Amino acid sequence: MFASEEDFLKFLKNPIQNVKAELKFVRNKRNNDLQIDYPVYKIGEIEWNMNHYGDANFAYRKWI
Repeated sequence: MFASEEDFLKFLKNPIQNVKAELKFVRNKRNNDLQIDYPVYKIGEIEWNMNHYGDANFAYRKWI
C-alpha cells in the first residue's frame, strides 16, 4: 500500500482521524511492469494505492 508523497504528509498531520475516516473506492489501477491490477481508495482527501490486493472488496475488508 502506498500514497503519493504529498498525500502521505497530509496523512501524518492527523493519522488517527485519517485512519477513522470513511474508505471510498476510487478506481482500479494497472501496474504494467508487474502485470497487476489493484484498487485505489480514498480516505478523506488521501488516495491509497492498495497494490497488495487484486480485488477491491478484499482490500476493503482488510482495511475495516
